[in-house]
Amino acid sequence: MRIELSNELNELGWWSHWARLSWLSKSCYRLGSLEFREPLFNHAGFLRAKKTPDELVKMAEGKYLGEGVDPAFFLQRLPEYAHTKKLLLNRGYTITDTFLVMRLAGAIPKRVSGVTCRVIGTEKLDEWCETYLRAFYGELSLLKSVVASVKKALHQIRPGFRTKETGGHTRNLWAAGALRGLLRRNNS
Repeated sequence: MRIELSNELNELGWWSHWARLSWLSKSCYRLGSLEFREPLFNHAGFLRAKKTPDELVKMAEGKYLGEGVDPAFFLQRLPEYAHTKKLLLNRGYTITDTFLVMRLAGAIPKRVSGVTCRVIGTEKLDEWCETYLRAFYGELSLLKSVVASVKKALHQIRPGFRTKETGGHTRNLWAAGALRGLLRRNNS
């Protein structure tokens, strides 16, 4: 299995703890969540470029619109996805975001004093989830749902969560994504 496909499947496995993962074909997936409404949890994508993705795009759109969610697609930024990108742009989508993956080539040369990094289990999970929600949402109304999603992930794949503590406060670092663009439909 090529590395990119392995990374994509790993990422889909992770997000399936937060949203429903379904397959529209062998190479077209759909993530959906009525609770977490943003495109990260409500998007479709392709594991391989399709020469004629029209029917899959329409199928995904229909499912999202039926749930009252704006359709979104994640595409890899590769030449073989040019047809799909053009199709989506012609259907009224715009590029609203771009993801990058960066890998560290070696150890970080300089240590930072006063910072403690550790892998946690369930003992500081609520605090980790609160930090996550404050960072990304600015409020805690989804705390119960986020805790449930993270507990599900811990029990099924045991990823371990990293915390960073400075000055007695927990911070969290979370990196996810792939080299691809996000296309989102304008319904206005």
